[in-house]
Amino acid sequence: MKYFIGLIFVLIAKTTFSQEILPGGYMKGSLVLSDSTRVQGFIKDLMASRASVIFLQDPGSRKKEYKGQDLESLEIGDTKFICLHGDFFRVILDGELELFQKSSDASQIPSYNGNEAIFLKGTEGRIKDYFVYDTRNKQLNLVTRKNYKEVTGSIFNGYPPSMAITTEPEADINQLKKAVELYNTRLNK
Repeated sequence: MKYFIGLIFVLIAKTTFSQEILPGGYMKGSLVLSDSTRVQGFIKDLMASRASVIFLQDPGSRKKEYKGQDLESLEIGDTKFICLHGDFFRVILDGELELFQKSSDASQIPSYNGNEAIFLKGTEGRIKDYFVYDTRNKQLNLVTRKNYKEVTGSIFNGYPPSMAITTEPEADINQLKKAVELYNTRLNK
């Protein structure tokens, strides 16, 4: 019996010490800096409140704050984000056309040049708004209920299967996602 209890203790200790201990509020992730350097470590998401993330290389290392303008992209767990014009966008779909959801509002957060506060223009729209990004011409299109038909008409113009999906009377973000997926697969047919 003593042998059995000792074995259980050893197994518990071994699994406890072999796991990486995540600092509170941080998740494993990686950053791609503006110079295309990739670094891995632990990331704390402050996108909605401060339009930034806090990064730790190792649990005991020094914290470093990165704003959207400092990064090209990042991954937190399995979620990918892209940084455009100082804002963070969650990537919903990749491809020639990409579907994003806005995760920050950099226009509300000051940057400092010495003592002088500078506000970035950021991107239009609010947090949680959806955008379609055309990778060919680097155009970011805000999609709202008011401009849904106009934006989707210009994005999918010339590709009738995607147009048909977005012109349905109940068209919403789910139809937009289907239309973007369909548009991106047209080259594989």
